[in-house]
Order: sequence, then structure tokens, then C-alpha cells
Amino acid sequence: TPFDTVYTADCAEFCPLPGHENILLCGTYQLIKETGKKKGRLYTFDIEHGTLDTLLQTTETSAILDVKWCHNTISDNGYIGLVQAGGKVDIYSTDLSKSTISWQCVESQTHGEPLLL
Repeated sequence: TPFDTVYTADCAEFCPLPGHENILLCGTYQLIKETGKKKGRLYTFDIEHGTLDTLLQTTETSAILDVKWCHNTISDNGYIGLVQAGGKVDIYSTDLSKSTISWQCVESQTHGEPLLL
């Protein structure tokens, strides 16, 4: 089944963690011409049955350039790094032991500040 991301889909990545390979992230990017603002969305899908029918969460952000999974969990939490327009990097976390995905921003840095990954 097709899914309309509304904004331009810019990046996608499957979860590399064992038992969660069915989770797909899709980041989008859109320039709003009237305001010059760059907007984005992070879509989290469960594609266990090979389709995009199960949207788990939509997170509004500034325009997303890239998204990467951390290949390890910490106390059952999964982590992703989200690179956004304007030099911003956010680290998000979710509890993978729960039946739902709920991304929470746990760290945010803007270009020019030191960033430790």
C-alpha cells in the first residue's frame, strides 16, 4: 500500500537490532517557499507484513537530512541520531521492551557546539 509522506522522503533506515528488524524510519525534508522555513517529519513504521500499513509514530522536526540507528541497546532502549537542517543533531530514545514506539529527544546539539556520539 502506498504511503504519502507529504514532504520529500530524504532518508530511510531499518532497525539493526535483533527482534526489531521490522521497524523502518523514514525522514522527510521540505522547504516552505513562502517562509523559507525547512520542515521535516520522522515516520516510524512496523513493516512486519511487508507493507507500510502500520504507522507507529510521526514526529515533527525541522528538515531531516539523515537518520542512523545505534547498533546497541542500553537498558532496553533503542537510540537514533537525527541530523537536521541548520546544523542540528538530536538523539532520540525509545523503550523497545514496550509494545509501542514513542521517540523522546534525550540530547540536542547545534553546529558549533561539541558533540560526543
